[in-house]
Amino acid sequence: MSLKIPANDHGRLYIFEISRALAQKPSQIPSALGLGEINPDYIDVVTLADLSDRGIGWYLETGYDVTLSAKDAAILGAKDGTVLMVMSRAFGGTAATLTLPEGLAHLTTLDLPGMQTTAIPMESAAAKGVVTPPDIEMEQADHRPSRLWLYVLIVLFGFFALMAWRISSGNV
Repeated sequence: MSLKIPANDHGRLYIFEISRALAQKPSQIPSALGLGEINPDYIDVVTLADLSDRGIGWYLETGYDVTLSAKDAAILGAKDGTVLMVMSRAFGGTAATLTLPEGLAHLTTLDLPGMQTTAIPMESAAAKGVVTPPDIEMEQADHRPSRLWLYVLIVLFGFFALMAWRISSGNV
């Protein structure tokens, strides 16, 4: 059996039932799927017995923010082995055809919730046209007060340096 992943596929979670032997060797998963390379950051191997009484539905809801349909809950609830979850981002946006060998069976594909944003059109007069900078020339800021304080600090520094020199030389 094979499963086709379209190019630029996004927002999907592919769930497979995986044999215990393959689950213990996660480095062999890409070759078992018939792929050369796959991003391991987007793959989960979960032993369903480790989820205790919470189940796969809880895991998917808390980890992936997915609520299972009744059909998917029945499919996944009947399993008690190990499942492989592959997010569509693992394929790097390239099309792929997964060849499913013995010990690897596709259970279901879930749609992951995305950021729901809607563009609100701006219809006011201020939102139309092109924004251009104003043609007003800026006046040069007056820096005299800051320069005055700089000169005062230089004179004070010179005065204190002169006093320190006189004190240290004994000519008080």
